[in-house]
Amino acid sequence: MTMSTQDVDCALAFDKNNLKYQTKIYDTQKSLIVAFLVAFCGGSQKTIISERRGDMSGTEPTWGVVATVDEPAVLVAAFVRHHLAIGASEVHLFLDRPHPGLAPLVEGLKGCFVTLCDAQYWEKSSIGFRPEYHIRRQKHNANIAFHHTQCDWLLHCDADEFVDNGDRIKASLALFHDAQQDAVIPYLGIKLRNNERVWCPDAKPNTSSDSSWGQTTVFDGGFRFSTTLYDDVIREKFKPFGMYLKHGLSGHCSGKTMSPVGADLELGIHRAFKTGTHDPVNRTSSTAILHHFDGLTPLHYILKMLKRGYETPNGPRSRQAPHRSGTPPRKGSHRRMDQALFIRKNASDGAKMKRFVRMVKSVNAAQIERYNAFLAFDTTPFDLRGCAELDLSAASFDAALLAENMEFFEMAGLAYWGD
Repeated sequence: MTMSTQDVDCALAFDKNNLKYQTKIYDTQKSLIVAFLVAFCGGSQKTIISERRGDMSGTEPTWGVVATVDEPAVLVAAFVRHHLAIGASEVHLFLDRPHPGLAPLVEGLKGCFVTLCDAQYWEKSSIGFRPEYHIRRQKHNANIAFHHTQCDWLLHCDADEFVDNGDRIKASLALFHDAQQDAVIPYLGIKLRNNERVWCPDAKPNTSSDSSWGQTTVFDGGFRFSTTLYDDVIREKFKPFGMYLKHGLSGHCSGKTMSPVGADLELGIHRAFKTGTHDPVNRTSSTAILHHFDGLTPLHYILKMLKRGYETPNGPRSRQAPHRSGTPPRKGSHRRMDQALFIRKNASDGAKMKRFVRMVKSVNAAQIERYNAFLAFDTTPFDLRGCAELDLSAASFDAALLAENMEFFEMAGLAYWGD
């Protein structure tokens, strides 16, 4: 396995001859070596987990994050740096493709663990091949991390999702721990509610940008929350594209889950499930928020929708029936699929694309006021930590997107994109 981050302190080493998977665990100052065939071919790790964790009473719970990533290196680095800076003990990255520029951006970061999911990785996995559907790859990788982390809790999320406040995570874990000591509790997970970043070209609540999108860095903007009252009282403010939003968001409103390591669980995308079942575990809520940057720039959002729009020759996989190739049906919102279809259909019409993206991904003063009436908007700037050395300008980010995806953009017929 060729690692693009071979010189990074947090590198994972793969021994082809002995089929061993070695992880350097710096917090315990020792190496945890697990047989590769057990780790990646379906063997149970429950005994290892319970022995390793032991009695956690009287100690402060630790937490980590896992993500399967296919994003520009600077975003992946920001994801790692921010979460380590706010208190995560570990960040596990599974690279869906090589990231040549990532190594120097995360070099020396204690607690960062990187695995390249190349052909050999998937060949030796319990699946035996690289799943076509990215969500299946995400679930597999998340559960590998879940069975090998040294943390007490693990959050499975995407590289464009950032926990807002580590102290709130710490408080939530402490409360959960105390409740477990006092009595049997009816939940086995902690939900982080998500909001969604939007651009504010008119109000510009937290940026001095001169961009027509109200954006200088990729993290500028305000945050809207989902509300079940959207269709009744807010949707009219987004005509004619209001039908593309669900509960007031263009992306998901399901939140993500922190799961207790060692429990008999399988991690999903939004929730954890009792092992071997489709029964999601009950969750309690955290005061911590997960900021969802659903499109770091307008071009980034378009790329996400184009990838979804080209999942099959005819568009996104339908919820109703599997594709004839055998790919399972998608479980996502039909409104999200409609966004992808619109982007795919109109990629060559620059004016129409800009109007659509502006209507579903930015808000004006009147729209903010309507969200505020239902306590569903926050103008507080995102407090990004540990990333002062990174170039997070929107222009630089878009340049990386174009360089890495030009062939795909040309295939899709995407018109020139810019202010």
